[in-house]
Amino acid sequence: MVSATDVQETHLRSMIRELLLSSECQKIDFDFAFSHGYGFDRHKVNGSGFAFAARCLDTPLHSGRGISVAVGRAPRTQEGEQQRAAYSYRQNRITVPSWIYGHRLQERCLLVHECTHAIRDSLGVRSPLGRTRAVEEEAEAYIAGALYLIYETNASGWTPAPTLPIWVAALAVARKIADKRGALVDVGEHADLRKAILADPMYTEMHNNMDYYYTPAPDGLSA
Repeated sequence: MVSATDVQETHLRSMIRELLLSSECQKIDFDFAFSHGYGFDRHKVNGSGFAFAARCLDTPLHSGRGISVAVGRAPRTQEGEQQRAAYSYRQNRITVPSWIYGHRLQERCLLVHECTHAIRDSLGVRSPLGRTRAVEEEAEAYIAGALYLIYETNASGWTPAPTLPIWVAALAVARKIADKRGALVDVGEHADLRKAILADPMYTEMHNNMDYYYTPAPDGLSA
């Protein structure tokens, strides 16, 4: 991996921070039910969580706290999404393919997706959620990205019509809960999205193992 220079990292962190504090991102507000707790283990994804992630992006460079940003090749790619970001639970780091990443709408949606992983990371495994399945962590993040897509495109009157099965499924869920603060996404409601994730070649490690967990697990963040 090639690390961004301090100037580039400062620029990237500032851009992502502004994204997380934008009105569109702050409108995201839903409860996601995890199947391992029979729907009672829930994680709230909302503006407060994104504001905490933004604060983690505002920590001093090289302090060992918060979220760092690096430029490098993301570990996974998907047809139609060759340039994407990635979040590391181990390093508390967002990796992007270039220092100008985030100027396109699709890139901003994926940054919101990865920052939703950061919100999950902030809870660690000692939260009431305990360990959570990777496929459901991904589903939660895709729903957040889809809600951001809806809120940003609403102003222009453009109706997004993705072709990738994951985004089709994520948007189907997001459209049901858009503008409903605190809406619950129950286990059955994200079933089709989980199937789309499991069928996607980008997530090969999950194909035959619904109980696949990311290693290392979410371990907390300090701002």
